[in-house]
Amino acid sequence: MRRQEELEPKRQGPKRQGQDGQPVLSSSAITALVAEAHASSPREACGLLIEWEGALVPLPRGQGLRASFEIPARDLLPEALDGSLRGVWHTHPQGPAALSPADAEGLWEEALALVIGLQPLGAQLLRWQGGVGRVLQSWGPDDLAKS
Repeated sequence: MRRQEELEPKRQGPKRQGQDGQPVLSSSAITALVAEAHASSPREACGLLIEWEGALVPLPRGQGLRASFEIPARDLLPEALDGSLRGVWHTHPQGPAALSPADAEGLWEEALALVIGLQPLGAQLLRWQGGVGRVLQSWGPDDLAKS
């Protein structure tokens, strides 16, 4: 697992927001998560996405199984109570950066979902709305190779 400092955005600078005022994920955070995906492979890695000073911060919550993950409710509680919980992130070590039907089942309205796929390499940050995942940010192999 990566140290929390590697995943947190720097405190300096303006708040970064993407489409529709949604918080965005920094390039340093996505780089750390791709490294986490490789380190955890062939198991899935997973965690929470919280909003902090207008940016998304991924919090690691451990490894799942080869083809699934589950975050215990006790791990969701602190972030849910303080209102900073925005969604979840996880990896697909043997697949693409796309929501599976099982992934979609666990999402709630307006949740953010970050999926990092290793085959092929890519990542997508989506907002779940009306039963559909709308892409807010995406990264392809060239983007992730540079970071």
